[in-house]
Amino acid sequence: MRSITRTSARPGTSIALAVALLCGTAIGAAAFESPAHAQDEKKAKPKLSKGFQKSYAGLAELVNAEAPDEAAIRAGIPGLLQSVDTPDDRNFAGNLLLTVGSKFSDPALRLQGIDLMIESGQDNDRVGLLSYAKYQIHMEQNNYDAARASLIAAHDAGYSFEGRLADGTTSLVTSGDLRLMAAETYFEEDRYAEGLADLKSWLESRAAAGQPIEERWIRRGFATAFNNQLGPQAADYAQMFLTHYPSTNVWADAVTVQTGFFDYDSQEVLDLMRLARRTGVLSGSRLADTSMAPDRLDLIKGSMIRFYLDYVEAADYRRLPGEVKNVLEEGIAAGVLSSGDVTIADTLSAARGRISADRADLPSLERDARRSSSVNTVMAAGDAFLSYGEAAKAEEFFAKALTMPGVDTPRIQMRLGIAQADQGKFAEAKTTFDAITGKRAQIASLWSIYAQNKIAGNAGA
Repeated sequence: MRSITRTSARPGTSIALAVALLCGTAIGAAAFESPAHAQDEKKAKPKLSKGFQKSYAGLAELVNAEAPDEAAIRAGIPGLLQSVDTPDDRNFAGNLLLTVGSKFSDPALRLQGIDLMIESGQDNDRVGLLSYAKYQIHMEQNNYDAARASLIAAHDAGYSFEGRLADGTTSLVTSGDLRLMAAETYFEEDRYAEGLADLKSWLESRAAAGQPIEERWIRRGFATAFNNQLGPQAADYAQMFLTHYPSTNVWADAVTVQTGFFDYDSQEVLDLMRLARRTGVLSGSRLADTSMAPDRLDLIKGSMIRFYLDYVEAADYRRLPGEVKNVLEEGIAAGVLSSGDVTIADTLSAARGRISADRADLPSLERDARRSSSVNTVMAAGDAFLSYGEAAKAEEFFAKALTMPGVDTPRIQMRLGIAQADQGKFAEAKTTFDAITGKRAQIASLWSIYAQNKIAGNAGA
Protein backbone atom coordinates (compact mmCIF):
# COMPACT_ATOMS: atom_id res chain seq x y z
CA MET A 1 0.00 0.00 0.00
CA ARG A 2 1.22 3.51 -0.73
CA SER A 3 2.09 5.82 2.12
CA ILE A 4 -0.51 8.46 3.06
CA THR A 5 0.76 12.01 2.90
CA ARG A 6 -1.28 15.14 3.44
CA THR A 7 -0.81 17.78 0.80
CA SER A 8 -4.26 19.36 0.79
CA ALA A 9 -7.68 19.00 2.33
CA ARG A 10 -9.13 18.30 -1.12
CA PRO A 11 -10.32 14.73 -1.60
CA GLY A 12 -8.18 12.68 -3.95
CA THR A 13 -4.96 14.55 -3.26
CA SER A 14 -4.54 13.85 0.44
CA ILE A 15 -4.97 10.09 0.20
CA ALA A 16 -3.38 7.97 -2.50
CA LEU A 17 -5.16 4.98 -3.95
CA ALA A 18 -4.75 2.20 -1.43
CA VAL A 19 -4.99 -0.95 -3.48
CA ALA A 20 -2.51 -3.31 -1.86
CA LEU A 21 -2.05 -6.54 -3.80
CA LEU A 22 0.42 -8.17 -1.50
CA CYS A 23 -0.62 -11.76 -0.89
CA GLY A 24 0.34 -13.06 -4.33
CA THR A 25 -1.31 -15.94 -6.13
CA ALA A 26 -0.32 -18.92 -8.20
CA ILE A 27 -0.41 -19.88 -11.84
CA GLY A 28 0.93 -23.36 -12.00
CA ALA A 29 3.74 -23.40 -9.49
CA ALA A 30 4.80 -19.78 -9.97
CA ALA A 31 3.82 -17.05 -7.55
CA PHE A 32 3.01 -13.62 -8.95
CA GLU A 33 2.66 -10.19 -7.40
CA SER A 34 0.58 -7.51 -9.08
CA PRO A 35 2.32 -4.15 -9.60
CA ALA A 36 1.13 -0.95 -7.98
CA HIS A 37 -1.33 1.08 -9.99
CA ALA A 38 -0.53 4.74 -10.57
CA GLN A 39 -3.09 7.51 -10.36
CA ASP A 40 -4.23 8.83 -13.69
CA GLU A 41 -3.30 12.50 -13.67
CA LYS A 42 -5.23 13.20 -16.86
CA LYS A 43 -8.68 12.45 -15.47
CA ALA A 44 -11.32 15.16 -15.49
CA LYS A 45 -11.83 17.15 -12.31
CA PRO A 46 -14.12 15.14 -10.00
CA LYS A 47 -17.64 16.39 -9.26
CA LEU A 48 -17.98 16.28 -5.49
CA SER A 49 -20.92 17.50 -3.45
CA LYS A 50 -20.22 20.15 -0.83
CA GLY A 51 -21.55 18.06 2.00
CA PHE A 52 -19.30 15.18 1.04
CA GLN A 53 -16.23 17.38 0.73
CA LYS A 54 -16.76 18.54 4.31
CA SER A 55 -17.22 15.01 5.69
CA TYR A 56 -14.31 13.71 3.67
CA ALA A 57 -11.91 16.46 4.72
CA GLY A 58 -12.60 15.87 8.41
CA LEU A 59 -12.15 12.10 8.18
CA ALA A 60 -9.10 12.39 5.94
CA GLU A 61 -7.45 14.60 8.51
CA LEU A 62 -7.93 11.90 11.15
CA VAL A 63 -6.59 9.21 8.81
CA ASN A 64 -3.51 11.27 7.96
CA ALA A 65 -2.72 12.10 11.57
CA GLU A 66 0.69 11.03 12.84
CA ALA A 67 -1.04 8.76 15.38
CA PRO A 68 -4.43 7.91 13.85
CA ASP A 69 -7.26 7.41 16.32
CA GLU A 70 -8.91 4.21 15.09
CA ALA A 71 -12.04 4.62 17.20
CA ALA A 72 -12.61 8.19 15.98
CA ILE A 73 -11.99 7.20 12.36
CA ARG A 74 -14.43 4.32 12.54
CA ALA A 75 -17.00 6.56 14.21
CA GLY A 76 -16.71 9.00 11.28
CA ILE A 77 -17.33 6.45 8.53
CA PRO A 78 -21.16 6.32 8.78
CA GLY A 79 -21.37 10.10 8.42
CA LEU A 80 -19.07 9.99 5.39
CA LEU A 81 -21.26 7.39 3.70
CA GLN A 82 -24.43 9.31 4.48
CA SER A 83 -22.99 12.38 2.74
CA VAL A 84 -22.35 10.54 -0.54
CA ASP A 85 -24.39 12.12 -3.31
CA THR A 86 -22.51 11.94 -6.64
CA PRO A 87 -20.67 9.07 -8.36
CA ASP A 88 -17.40 10.84 -7.59
CA ASP A 89 -18.41 11.06 -3.94
CA ARG A 90 -18.89 7.32 -3.93
CA ASN A 91 -15.59 6.71 -5.65
CA PHE A 92 -13.60 8.83 -3.19
CA ALA A 93 -15.47 7.42 -0.22
CA GLY A 94 -14.54 3.93 -1.38
CA ASN A 95 -10.92 4.95 -1.78
CA LEU A 96 -10.84 6.27 1.75
CA LEU A 97 -12.50 3.17 3.20
CA LEU A 98 -10.01 1.00 1.38
CA THR A 99 -7.19 3.02 2.89
CA VAL A 100 -8.65 2.80 6.39
CA GLY A 101 -9.30 -0.93 6.01
CA SER A 102 -5.72 -1.51 4.94
CA LYS A 103 -4.36 0.65 7.77
CA PHE A 104 -6.28 -1.24 10.43
CA SER A 105 -6.18 -4.70 8.78
CA ASP A 106 -9.94 -4.80 8.33
CA PRO A 107 -10.76 -6.95 5.26
CA ALA A 108 -14.48 -6.18 5.42
CA LEU A 109 -13.78 -2.45 5.24
CA ARG A 110 -11.33 -2.94 2.40
CA LEU A 111 -13.92 -4.90 0.45
CA GLN A 112 -16.58 -2.29 1.15
CA GLY A 113 -14.27 0.40 -0.14
CA ILE A 114 -13.46 -1.49 -3.33
CA ASP A 115 -17.14 -2.19 -3.97
CA LEU A 116 -17.95 1.51 -3.62
CA MET A 117 -15.25 2.41 -6.11
CA ILE A 118 -16.49 -0.14 -8.63
CA GLU A 119 -20.14 0.85 -8.12
CA SER A 120 -19.30 4.50 -8.71
CA GLY A 121 -18.58 3.82 -12.36
CA GLN A 122 -15.79 6.38 -12.15
CA ASP A 123 -12.98 3.84 -12.14
CA ASN A 124 -13.95 1.69 -15.09
CA ASP A 125 -10.36 1.55 -16.26
CA ARG A 126 -9.44 0.00 -12.93
CA VAL A 127 -12.31 -2.44 -12.45
CA GLY A 128 -9.98 -5.31 -13.30
CA LEU A 129 -7.35 -4.19 -10.81
CA LEU A 130 -9.94 -3.60 -8.10
CA SER A 131 -11.59 -6.97 -8.75
CA TYR A 132 -8.20 -8.65 -8.50
CA ALA A 133 -7.65 -6.90 -5.18
CA LYS A 134 -10.98 -8.30 -3.98
CA TYR A 135 -9.86 -11.76 -5.03
CA GLN A 136 -6.76 -11.51 -2.88
CA ILE A 137 -8.71 -10.31 0.14
CA HIS A 138 -11.21 -13.13 -0.23
CA MET A 139 -8.40 -15.66 -0.52
CA GLU A 140 -6.91 -14.37 2.72
CA GLN A 141 -10.21 -15.36 4.30
CA ASN A 142 -10.50 -18.67 2.40
CA ASN A 143 -13.73 -17.44 0.84
CA TYR A 144 -13.30 -19.36 -2.41
CA ASP A 145 -16.70 -18.62 -3.93
CA ALA A 146 -16.20 -14.87 -3.57
CA ALA A 147 -12.57 -15.12 -4.70
CA ARG A 148 -13.67 -16.98 -7.80
CA ALA A 149 -16.31 -14.39 -8.64
CA SER A 150 -13.77 -11.62 -8.24
CA LEU A 151 -11.30 -13.31 -10.58
CA ILE A 152 -14.00 -13.77 -13.19
CA ALA A 153 -14.85 -10.07 -12.87
CA ALA A 154 -11.16 -9.20 -13.35
CA HIS A 155 -11.05 -11.45 -16.40
CA ASP A 156 -14.22 -9.93 -17.83
CA ALA A 157 -12.69 -6.49 -17.40
CA GLY A 158 -9.71 -7.60 -19.50
CA TYR A 159 -7.25 -7.10 -16.65
CA SER A 160 -3.65 -8.22 -17.10
CA PHE A 161 -0.38 -7.30 -15.49
CA GLU A 162 3.32 -7.98 -15.54
CA GLY A 163 3.83 -10.33 -12.63
CA ARG A 164 6.98 -11.10 -10.75
CA LEU A 165 7.89 -14.77 -10.40
CA ALA A 166 9.37 -16.26 -7.27
CA ASP A 167 12.80 -16.31 -8.93
CA GLY A 168 12.65 -12.58 -9.58
CA THR A 169 11.83 -12.77 -13.29
CA THR A 170 8.66 -11.31 -14.74
CA SER A 171 5.92 -12.70 -16.93
CA LEU A 172 2.70 -11.33 -18.35
CA VAL A 173 -0.36 -12.56 -16.47
CA THR A 174 -3.18 -12.33 -18.99
CA SER A 175 -6.88 -12.03 -18.35
CA GLY A 176 -7.12 -15.62 -19.57
CA ASP A 177 -4.68 -16.69 -16.88
CA LEU A 178 -6.97 -15.03 -14.33
CA ARG A 179 -9.89 -17.05 -15.66
CA LEU A 180 -7.83 -20.20 -15.29
CA MET A 181 -7.08 -19.16 -11.71
CA ALA A 182 -10.82 -18.83 -11.11
CA ALA A 183 -11.27 -22.49 -12.04
CA GLU A 184 -8.30 -23.39 -9.86
CA THR A 185 -10.06 -22.03 -6.78
CA TYR A 186 -12.21 -25.16 -7.00
CA PHE A 187 -9.04 -27.25 -6.88
CA GLU A 188 -8.03 -25.44 -3.69
CA GLU A 189 -11.17 -26.94 -2.13
CA ASP A 190 -10.58 -30.40 -3.66
CA ARG A 191 -13.64 -29.83 -5.85
CA TYR A 192 -11.81 -31.10 -8.91
CA ALA A 193 -14.77 -32.21 -11.02
CA GLU A 194 -16.47 -28.82 -10.62
CA GLY A 195 -13.29 -26.92 -11.40
CA LEU A 196 -12.61 -29.01 -14.49
CA ALA A 197 -16.18 -28.50 -15.69
CA ASP A 198 -15.87 -24.75 -15.16
CA LEU A 199 -12.55 -24.60 -17.02
CA LYS A 200 -13.85 -26.76 -19.87
CA SER A 201 -16.95 -24.60 -20.27
CA TRP A 202 -14.83 -21.46 -20.49
CA LEU A 203 -12.40 -22.98 -22.99
CA GLU A 204 -15.25 -24.25 -25.15
CA SER A 205 -16.86 -20.80 -25.13
CA ARG A 206 -13.58 -19.28 -26.31
CA ALA A 207 -13.28 -21.84 -29.08
CA ALA A 208 -16.87 -21.22 -30.18
CA ALA A 209 -16.14 -17.49 -30.33
CA GLY A 210 -13.01 -18.06 -32.42
CA GLN A 211 -10.73 -16.90 -29.62
CA PRO A 212 -7.32 -18.49 -29.07
CA ILE A 213 -6.82 -21.11 -26.39
CA GLU A 214 -3.42 -21.24 -24.73
CA GLU A 215 -1.78 -24.64 -24.52
CA ARG A 216 -1.01 -24.18 -20.82
CA TRP A 217 -4.71 -23.76 -20.01
CA ILE A 218 -5.58 -27.12 -21.54
CA ARG A 219 -2.51 -28.74 -20.01
CA ARG A 220 -3.57 -27.58 -16.54
CA GLY A 221 -6.97 -29.20 -16.96
CA PHE A 222 -5.54 -32.41 -18.37
CA ALA A 223 -2.90 -32.77 -15.65
CA THR A 224 -5.43 -32.09 -12.89
CA ALA A 225 -7.89 -34.64 -14.25
CA PHE A 226 -5.22 -37.28 -14.86
CA ASN A 227 -3.48 -36.86 -11.51
CA ASN A 228 -6.79 -37.06 -9.65
CA GLN A 229 -7.94 -40.19 -11.45
CA LEU A 230 -10.83 -38.51 -13.25
CA GLY A 231 -10.89 -40.59 -16.42
CA PRO A 232 -13.81 -39.03 -18.34
CA GLN A 233 -12.50 -35.52 -17.66
CA ALA A 234 -8.95 -36.51 -18.62
CA ALA A 235 -10.35 -37.90 -21.88
CA ASP A 236 -12.19 -34.64 -22.55
CA TYR A 237 -9.05 -32.56 -22.06
CA ALA A 238 -6.96 -34.98 -24.12
CA GLN A 239 -9.41 -34.51 -26.99
CA MET A 240 -9.25 -30.76 -26.56
CA PHE A 241 -5.45 -30.94 -26.61
CA LEU A 242 -5.51 -32.99 -29.80
CA THR A 243 -7.90 -30.58 -31.46
CA HIS A 244 -5.82 -27.49 -30.74
CA TYR A 245 -2.26 -28.76 -30.24
CA PRO A 246 -1.90 -32.18 -31.87
CA SER A 247 1.47 -33.90 -31.48
CA THR A 248 2.75 -37.42 -31.11
CA ASN A 249 3.22 -37.02 -27.37
CA VAL A 250 -0.28 -35.65 -26.94
CA TRP A 251 -1.62 -38.63 -28.88
CA ALA A 252 0.33 -40.85 -26.52
CA ASP A 253 -1.30 -39.14 -23.54
CA ALA A 254 -4.74 -39.61 -25.09
CA VAL A 255 -4.11 -43.32 -25.67
CA THR A 256 -2.76 -43.68 -22.13
CA VAL A 257 -5.97 -42.17 -20.74
CA GLN A 258 -8.04 -44.71 -22.65
CA THR A 259 -5.99 -47.71 -21.56
CA GLY A 260 -5.65 -46.49 -17.98
CA PHE A 261 -9.18 -45.39 -17.14
CA PHE A 262 -11.50 -47.43 -19.35
CA ASP A 263 -12.16 -51.16 -19.55
CA TYR A 264 -12.11 -52.34 -23.15
CA ASP A 265 -12.26 -55.79 -24.71
CA SER A 266 -9.61 -57.04 -27.11
CA GLN A 267 -11.38 -55.80 -30.25
CA GLU A 268 -11.72 -52.31 -28.82
CA VAL A 269 -8.08 -52.30 -27.70
CA LEU A 270 -7.07 -53.39 -31.20
CA ASP A 271 -8.67 -50.35 -32.81
CA LEU A 272 -7.16 -48.06 -30.17
CA MET A 273 -3.68 -49.48 -30.83
CA ARG A 274 -4.23 -49.11 -34.56
CA LEU A 275 -4.78 -45.43 -33.91
CA ALA A 276 -1.60 -45.29 -31.81
CA ARG A 277 0.32 -46.80 -34.69
CA ARG A 278 -1.04 -44.38 -37.25
CA THR A 279 -0.37 -41.30 -35.08
CA GLY A 280 3.29 -42.14 -34.39
CA VAL A 281 2.79 -43.16 -30.77
CA LEU A 282 4.67 -46.40 -31.50
CA SER A 283 7.40 -44.72 -33.55
CA GLY A 284 11.03 -45.09 -32.51
CA SER A 285 11.54 -41.40 -33.25
CA ARG A 286 9.96 -40.68 -29.88
CA LEU A 287 13.04 -42.18 -28.23
CA ALA A 288 15.43 -40.06 -30.30
CA ASP A 289 14.50 -36.76 -28.66
CA THR A 290 17.78 -35.65 -27.09
CA SER A 291 16.06 -32.73 -25.35
CA MET A 292 14.33 -35.12 -22.96
CA ALA A 293 15.84 -36.33 -19.70
CA PRO A 294 16.86 -40.01 -19.65
CA ASP A 295 14.26 -40.90 -17.01
CA ARG A 296 11.54 -39.33 -19.14
CA LEU A 297 12.69 -41.37 -22.16
CA ASP A 298 12.60 -44.50 -20.01
CA LEU A 299 8.99 -43.78 -19.11
CA ILE A 300 8.11 -43.25 -22.77
CA LYS A 301 9.80 -46.50 -23.76
CA GLY A 302 7.98 -48.36 -20.99
CA SER A 303 4.61 -47.10 -22.19
CA MET A 304 5.49 -47.97 -25.80
CA ILE A 305 6.39 -51.53 -24.79
CA ARG A 306 3.00 -51.89 -23.11
CA PHE A 307 1.24 -50.52 -26.19
CA TYR A 308 3.07 -52.94 -28.49
CA LEU A 309 2.25 -55.91 -26.28
CA ASP A 310 -1.39 -54.83 -25.98
CA TYR A 311 -1.54 -54.50 -29.76
CA VAL A 312 -0.09 -57.95 -30.40
CA GLU A 313 -2.33 -59.61 -27.83
CA ALA A 314 -5.46 -57.91 -29.18
CA ALA A 315 -4.64 -58.65 -32.82
CA ASP A 316 -3.81 -62.32 -32.04
CA TYR A 317 -1.36 -63.98 -34.45
CA ARG A 318 -3.88 -66.77 -35.05
CA ARG A 319 -6.44 -64.30 -36.43
CA LEU A 320 -4.36 -61.52 -37.96
CA PRO A 321 -0.85 -62.94 -38.46
CA GLY A 322 0.17 -60.36 -41.05
CA GLU A 323 -0.63 -57.42 -38.81
CA VAL A 324 1.04 -59.04 -35.79
CA LYS A 325 4.18 -59.73 -37.83
CA ASN A 326 4.39 -56.14 -39.07
CA VAL A 327 3.82 -54.65 -35.62
CA LEU A 328 6.44 -56.83 -33.94
CA GLU A 329 8.99 -56.13 -36.64
CA GLU A 330 8.33 -52.40 -36.33
CA GLY A 331 8.77 -52.59 -32.57
CA ILE A 332 12.08 -54.39 -32.88
CA ALA A 333 13.32 -51.99 -35.55
CA ALA A 334 12.31 -49.04 -33.34
CA GLY A 335 14.42 -50.36 -30.50
CA VAL A 336 11.38 -50.75 -28.30
CA LEU A 337 11.06 -54.54 -28.39
CA SER A 338 13.89 -57.01 -28.12
CA SER A 339 14.21 -59.81 -30.66
CA GLY A 340 15.95 -61.80 -27.95
CA ASP A 341 12.89 -61.81 -25.74
CA VAL A 342 11.53 -65.37 -25.83
CA THR A 343 7.86 -64.36 -25.94
CA ILE A 344 8.47 -61.79 -28.68
CA ALA A 345 10.55 -64.22 -30.73
CA ASP A 346 8.06 -67.07 -30.39
CA THR A 347 5.07 -64.89 -31.27
CA LEU A 348 6.85 -63.41 -34.28
CA SER A 349 7.86 -66.86 -35.50
CA ALA A 350 4.33 -68.18 -35.11
CA ALA A 351 2.87 -65.19 -36.99
CA ARG A 352 5.34 -65.56 -39.86
CA GLY A 353 4.52 -69.24 -40.08
CA ARG A 354 0.82 -68.60 -40.64
CA ILE A 355 1.00 -65.77 -43.18
CA SER A 356 1.49 -67.87 -46.30
CA ALA A 357 -1.60 -70.01 -45.71
CA ASP A 358 -3.57 -66.99 -44.51
CA ARG A 359 -2.84 -65.04 -47.68
CA ALA A 360 -3.65 -68.07 -49.80
CA ASP A 361 -7.14 -68.11 -48.29
CA LEU A 362 -7.85 -64.47 -49.17
CA PRO A 363 -9.22 -65.02 -52.71
CA SER A 364 -11.72 -67.62 -51.56
CA LEU A 365 -12.66 -65.51 -48.53
CA GLU A 366 -13.25 -62.53 -50.82
CA ARG A 367 -15.39 -64.62 -53.16
CA ASP A 368 -17.41 -66.14 -50.34
CA ALA A 369 -17.97 -62.77 -48.67
CA ARG A 370 -19.38 -61.26 -51.84
CA ARG A 371 -21.88 -64.11 -52.19
CA SER A 372 -22.54 -64.82 -48.55
CA SER A 373 -25.52 -63.87 -46.45
CA SER A 374 -23.53 -64.65 -43.30
CA VAL A 375 -22.54 -61.53 -41.45
CA ASN A 376 -19.65 -63.37 -39.80
CA THR A 377 -18.12 -64.27 -43.16
CA VAL A 378 -18.44 -60.71 -44.43
CA MET A 379 -16.96 -59.26 -41.22
CA ALA A 380 -14.08 -61.75 -41.34
CA ALA A 381 -13.29 -60.68 -44.90
CA GLY A 382 -13.26 -57.03 -43.91
CA ASP A 383 -10.97 -57.74 -40.95
CA ALA A 384 -8.58 -59.81 -43.02
CA PHE A 385 -8.21 -57.26 -45.82
CA LEU A 386 -7.86 -54.37 -43.36
CA SER A 387 -5.05 -56.20 -41.56
CA TYR A 388 -3.18 -56.71 -44.83
CA GLY A 389 -3.50 -53.08 -45.85
CA GLU A 390 -6.12 -53.62 -48.56
CA ALA A 391 -8.37 -50.85 -47.30
CA ALA A 392 -10.61 -50.55 -50.36
CA LYS A 393 -11.72 -54.17 -50.16
CA ALA A 394 -12.08 -53.88 -46.40
CA GLU A 395 -14.35 -50.88 -46.85
CA GLU A 396 -16.51 -52.81 -49.28
CA PHE A 397 -17.09 -55.67 -46.87
CA PHE A 398 -17.60 -53.55 -43.79
CA ALA A 399 -20.16 -51.46 -45.64
CA LYS A 400 -21.96 -54.65 -46.67
CA ALA A 401 -21.86 -56.01 -43.12
CA LEU A 402 -23.61 -52.92 -41.80
CA THR A 403 -26.65 -53.75 -43.94
CA MET A 404 -26.95 -57.26 -42.52
CA PRO A 405 -28.86 -58.50 -39.47
CA GLY A 406 -26.91 -59.51 -36.39
CA VAL A 407 -24.01 -57.15 -37.04
CA ASP A 408 -22.03 -55.58 -34.19
CA THR A 409 -22.72 -52.10 -35.52
CA PRO A 410 -20.27 -50.00 -33.45
CA ARG A 411 -17.41 -52.43 -34.12
CA ILE A 412 -18.02 -52.53 -37.86
CA GLN A 413 -18.57 -48.78 -38.07
CA MET A 414 -15.18 -48.34 -36.44
CA ARG A 415 -13.49 -50.69 -38.90
CA LEU A 416 -15.27 -49.02 -41.81
CA GLY A 417 -14.01 -45.63 -40.68
CA ILE A 418 -10.46 -46.95 -40.35
CA ALA A 419 -10.60 -48.42 -43.85
CA GLN A 420 -11.85 -45.09 -45.21
CA ALA A 421 -9.13 -43.16 -43.37
CA ASP A 422 -6.45 -45.54 -44.69
CA GLN A 423 -7.54 -44.59 -48.20
CA GLY A 424 -7.35 -40.89 -47.44
CA LYS A 425 -11.15 -40.54 -47.36
CA PHE A 426 -10.92 -38.50 -44.19
CA ALA A 427 -14.21 -36.61 -44.52
CA GLU A 428 -16.13 -39.87 -45.00
CA ALA A 429 -14.19 -41.48 -42.18
CA LYS A 430 -15.00 -38.63 -39.82
CA THR A 431 -18.70 -38.97 -40.60
CA THR A 432 -18.48 -42.68 -39.89
CA PHE A 433 -16.62 -42.22 -36.60
CA ASP A 434 -19.02 -39.51 -35.46
CA ALA A 435 -21.97 -41.90 -35.82
CA ILE A 436 -20.54 -44.42 -33.35
CA THR A 437 -22.27 -44.63 -29.99
CA GLY A 438 -21.92 -46.73 -26.88
CA LYS A 439 -18.74 -48.01 -25.31
CA ARG A 440 -16.64 -47.38 -28.40
CA ALA A 441 -17.61 -43.71 -28.58
CA GLN A 442 -14.50 -42.53 -26.70
CA ILE A 443 -12.17 -44.32 -29.12
CA ALA A 444 -14.27 -43.20 -32.06
CA SER A 445 -13.94 -39.59 -30.92
CA LEU A 446 -10.16 -39.89 -31.07
CA TRP A 447 -10.34 -41.39 -34.55
CA SER A 448 -12.65 -38.54 -35.55
CA ILE A 449 -10.09 -35.99 -34.34
CA TYR A 450 -7.41 -37.86 -36.29
CA ALA A 451 -9.52 -37.59 -39.44
CA GLN A 452 -10.35 -33.94 -38.83
CA ASN A 453 -6.70 -33.07 -38.27
CA LYS A 454 -5.82 -34.81 -41.52
CA ILE A 455 -8.49 -32.80 -43.32
CA ALA A 456 -7.10 -29.59 -41.82
CA GLY A 457 -3.52 -30.62 -42.53
CA ASN A 458 -2.51 -30.19 -38.88
CA ALA A 459 0.95 -31.27 -37.85
CA GLY A 460 1.00 -34.19 -35.46
CA ALA A 461 -2.37 -35.39 -36.73
